[in-house]
Amino acid sequence: MPLPAAVPTKRTPAHRYGAEHVPRPADAALPFSLKVHPMPSPLTQTRSPGPRDGTVLPGNRVLQVGSALAAGAAVAIGAMGAHAFREAGDARGAELMALASQYLMWHALAALALSRLAARLQAAITVLLLSAVLFAGTLVLLALGAPSWLGAVTPLGGTGLIIGWLMATWALLRGSRPA
Repeated sequence: MPLPAAVPTKRTPAHRYGAEHVPRPADAALPFSLKVHPMPSPLTQTRSPGPRDGTVLPGNRVLQVGSALAAGAAVAIGAMGAHAFREAGDARGAELMALASQYLMWHALAALALSRLAARLQAAITVLLLSAVLFAGTLVLLALGAPSWLGAVTPLGGTGLIIGWLMATWALLRGSRPA
């Protein structure tokens, strides 16, 4: 027996909260039960919002390459600080290089991981990468003897990192809502 094309259903307020649909007298004649599934939330979502087969989203390739380059630069900065500055006896320069290397590496790895999730994170990843480069770059320039006023630019990179992480959080929470 074929089912009608559209069967009107009466939904109770309990439907909004994921409760089982309780048939009312008008629904008693239906040949099937109406079951409502709970809405997913960011806290109960079990799968990554990105592609399941490991494919790279097209717009993210540039961000992934940028992340890999930033990670490589972090290693070079760390090596330069550990060898050139320490051997020269410049403790402040070595400390600045180590800090720049750590910030750049952690944020490059984070940006690389986020780029695998979804295209909606591209703006956040871009802000994170640019801010990490600004933050680490100004520290490296200060270690190399740049004018001390450049130190006033470094907090802009740190502020950008905070903004980038807030953008990523917002995009991840916003993207987990059902359509």
